[in-house]
Amino acid sequence: MGIYLRAEPGDYAERVLVAGDPGRLTRLAHLLDDHRLVTEHRGLLGFTGFYHGVEVSVQATG
Repeated sequence: MGIYLRAEPGDYAERVLVAGDPGRLTRLAHLLDDHRLVTEHRGLLGFTGFYHGVEVSVQATG
């Protein structure tokens, strides 16, 4: 992910789902086990967690 998200290496999983609406991201994040907020810079939410044992990140694109 770009530096404009203010994320650190390792914050995002190898698998990333993107959604335009930040509101959709909170719903997606609640489908993940052990989800954690990775970024909320500029209102672009990003979460990382596990879905059926697979590490996944979800990121808003705005």
